[in-house]
Amino acid sequence: VLGKHNEWTRRIRPWYLWLERLTTSRYARILCNSTAVESAVRKRVPHTTGRTVVLHNGVPLTASAPVLEPAYDVIAVGNLRDRQKGIDILLRALALVSDDSINAIVVGDGPQRTELESLSRQLGLRDRVEFHGASCRVPDLLARSRVFALPSRYEGMPNALLEAMVSGLPVITAAVGGVSEIVTDGETGLIIPPEDPKALAKAITRLLADEGLAGRLGRSAKASVQSTFTIAAHTNRCLAIYEE
Repeated sequence: VLGKHNEWTRRIRPWYLWLERLTTSRYARILCNSTAVESAVRKRVPHTTGRTVVLHNGVPLTASAPVLEPAYDVIAVGNLRDRQKGIDILLRALALVSDDSINAIVVGDGPQRTELESLSRQLGLRDRVEFHGASCRVPDLLARSRVFALPSRYEGMPNALLEAMVSGLPVITAAVGGVSEIVTDGETGLIIPPEDPKALAKAITRLLADEGLAGRLGRSAKASVQSTFTIAAHTNRCLAIYEE
């Protein structure tokens, strides 16, 4: 059994594609964490029909966080390994918002952090954006934030997004990969076009200005994850696939 967890949008070298096709042909089942990933696998690797299975991610159901005074207007959580998570898009969006008191925290680490910190300074955001680094206190940081943003360039099914939703935060995310299988625009979050700082700036401003909308989206997001994207649902489905 093979797991595929990302919709690979970057150019794939011919030798890698050849190896992927060779090895993938040997698996009885290919578990894809979204239909977007499944479609990408089927497109790249012939003769996978009947062997690919969608197995959505699941996240723990966290206890209700205590009501705390927000310390951050916007929070983004993700690895800074490369440009996938679109943190540079978030920084450019923050530079566009008219209210220069809006701040943000970026939780995560990786080789791109230095470049992003430099971009933050260039955009005049030195005092408005905190690069927190990797953390085991993500639930606490989510509880002290008002809006979660994930303007990714490509995704499979991002756990960080699910974790933000189950915490009750209103989320803004880009229309990539399996995101539309998690978030319904205007009901459980706001979906923006990828690579669009202006749209992200507008969405951030909208949620911070409209507490009623933010609260409604946060409650709907939490209920959606609790009913569909749990560890129990994921585990039961996974066991059924292995038993098959």
